[in-house]
Amino acid sequence: MDAQVPKPDISSVALLGGCGGFGRAFKKLFADSDITTTTIDVVADADVMVDMDAKPEHFVAAVSNHDLVLVCLPEAIALQALELIESHNPAGVELICDICSVKSNICGLVTSRSLQMGYVSIHPMFGPDRGFVGQNLVFIDVLPGALNNAWKDLLKSWHLQVLDADADTHDQVASMVQVLTHATLVSFAEAQSQLDVPEELFDAMTTPIFRALDETAQGMLHENPALYHNIQTANPHGSKAREALQSSVNTVIEAMGQEQPGATKALFNKLARD
Repeated sequence: MDAQVPKPDISSVALLGGCGGFGRAFKKLFADSDITTTTIDVVADADVMVDMDAKPEHFVAAVSNHDLVLVCLPEAIALQALELIESHNPAGVELICDICSVKSNICGLVTSRSLQMGYVSIHPMFGPDRGFVGQNLVFIDVLPGALNNAWKDLLKSWHLQVLDADADTHDQVASMVQVLTHATLVSFAEAQSQLDVPEELFDAMTTPIFRALDETAQGMLHENPALYHNIQTANPHGSKAREALQSSVNTVIEAMGQEQPGATKALFNKLARD
């Protein structure tokens, strides 16, 4: 970071999944803020290589005596880590935070457990390769703790746009900005695959709108499909978003397939925002 970041109350972090995309991105930001970070992962590049199933006691020892445990793991593995933390209550941990894409399940489970520290659930609304400056991040205060506000202040110091929300509101909005968007992009790519169009003419005859949509869809299709499947199926509002997409496609086909443009004009007037 170019600007000098003030040193927060958080001085040490255990970074679970620290060798993944977000793990590496957060590690750099912590280093820029002069915060000691220990990456914990199942790969040899981690500071601490540990398998929670095989050696849970080593995992608990690795996270102990860190102010913050930042969980950059898929939901199922994150929940496994939380179970171990709850059952062993590692010394010195003041705050736990996950970055899962769907919030209702994990936040509900956390509030039903007996964790002895603060808990925050965040969602960076961007990929780790896009950088943090100016990006949106949702902040959900789940369990109060001594470092919750310090964590929020640190996130803001990295020039993130931090929005406070609750778990259900997050998932409701995410059903549009993620579930609907991802399903639309996959549908667009699937429709392309059904059309007998010479692929070698794409570049010569493409339009800016097609190019942007195609590049976005292809970029997503080269990422982890399991993550996108989880976003679709774990979000409690996901099925409603997909049903809206299916209904809307039928509406558009009907309107834009008519001989006269009246229905299309009405649809444009209805949907265009000022």
